Amino acid sequence: MLDKIEEQRKAGSLKEQSDEYLMTAFCDGDDYAFEELVKRYKDRIIGYIFKYTRDVERSEEIAQEVFIRVFRSRDRYSVKAKFSTFIYRIAMNLSFNEVRDRKRRKTDVTEEFPTLSREKDNPEIKVARDETEKLVLKGINQLPPRYREVVMLCDLETLSYKEAGKILDISVGTVQSRLSRGRIKLKQILTIIFDREEI
Repeated sequence: MLDKIEEQRKAGSLKEQSDEYLMTAFCDGDDYAFEELVKRYKDRIIGYIFKYTRDVERSEEIAQEVFIRVFRSRDRYSVKAKFSTFIYRIAMNLSFNEVRDRKRRKTDVTEEFPTLSREKDNPEIKVARDETEKLVLKGINQLPPRYREVVMLCDLETLSYKEAGKILDISVGTVQSRLSRGRIKLKQILTIIFDREEI
């Protein structure tokens, strides 16, 4: 009984800590800290990956791999950047791998969205079901990769220019430049898409 109370007390105190504190605590052997990080980021990471894959089940599988890689990194992790930068970089790399592999299998990544029968209660995916959101994502997927990356990170995931730059390994100025050009190009693409769909 006392162990149960201690677990509840510890879980409550962890909710107040920063991501970086939690990851450091996990590296020091605190598994509760890792559980809290998973709770914080699970829906966000699935939603982010879904914007690339547009497949709920596959997004969940890749998100699981993201957390496995975070878990395995416990022995070499160091607080050089925000934890969000660290985990989004892993998610982005795995998402790119998935898209690349699909292209090799000649799968069209701009095809219509599949039926989201397994959406569960994920708020990120519920938003993606909206028809307008689907068309916007379709437009974003038509952007050249260098623009698509920054638009997804800054506009969809609302990361700062600095965080996006660290994830992509480019300067803040380059992020701003690509984002500006990406938004202009996206506006042109969406004008065509929305005119075609007559929304």
